[in-house]
Amino acid sequence: WSSDVCSSDLSTAHAFTPFIDPLPIPPSIVVPADQHELTIHMRQFTAKIHSDLPEQQLFGYEGVSPGPTIEVNSGQKLTVHWVNELPETHVLPKPKDQMDEPGMPDVRTVVHLHGAVVEQPGTRDKLHDNDGWPDLWLKRGEEQIAEYPNAQNARTLWDHDHAMGVTGRNVAAGLLGIYEIHDELERSLELPSGKYDIPLVIQPKKLKANGSIDYVDTITREHYGNAFFVNGMMYPYLEVEPRKYRFRIVNASNARSVALKLLGANNTSTAGPAFYQIGSDSGFLADTVLLNDQIGRAHV
Repeated sequence: WSSDVCSSDLSTAHAFTPFIDPLPIPPSIVVPADQHELTIHMRQFTAKIHSDLPEQQLFGYEGVSPGPTIEVNSGQKLTVHWVNELPETHVLPKPKDQMDEPGMPDVRTVVHLHGAVVEQPGTRDKLHDNDGWPDLWLKRGEEQIAEYPNAQNARTLWDHDHAMGVTGRNVAAGLLGIYEIHDELERSLELPSGKYDIPLVIQPKKLKANGSIDYVDTITREHYGNAFFVNGMMYPYLEVEPRKYRFRIVNASNARSVALKLLGANNTSTAGPAFYQIGSDSGFLADTVLLNDQIGRAHV
């Protein structure tokens, strides 16, 4: 990723060098085929976002961001208990013109599994909220019970906050994660797996001059950010072997579209090797699509 958007709002005292921190890989929760219940806690935690910048207070599922990658089998019904254990004070500033209704806490959450096919019961309450209704937000100590039938073929989905009026700020604070559905067709393709199957959650964030994470100052402004993060780290690197890799790419931007391309290591004006798109959050494509700097771009 180019660093042309990352330094304009940073002071000289907090200048940084890109590509010196290794890419973090979110932990995985591989749900056994005979398991149908899972509890995920939302918690505040402290983490480094770059070696040259101070530690940050963040929100995350199970105290990490991105949260644990949840892996299930196609057709495996899973009930997830999403529990809000966050503090009452948000880690990011509230937009100055945000007018919440009386009684709405500043920190409120609800989880939406983006791309999942779910049945939403006629009753709309937090204990039967499969889709993550924005107005069924949780206060600290409350839980949302969501039933995911996973009656879809292999694909990469993602879970993220969906609460009324604070979705953007909560996601910027770290409430997001990967959700993978696997099936027999996927296994038969002998795609790269294990450490060669890597999620890439791309997310621009806004940094203040002191290196801390900021948010938009008005609720009507889209949040573009001034620095790109991948899996919660600013401009990380990944050491790779001379072999095929599978990358599961999620654009967790509030407003940005992202065009991806490979560039030469020593000359960024030179196109790097070609790569192939094999699927989307709707499952595998009918055929692979060849992508590189000359032929096309991968839009996420």
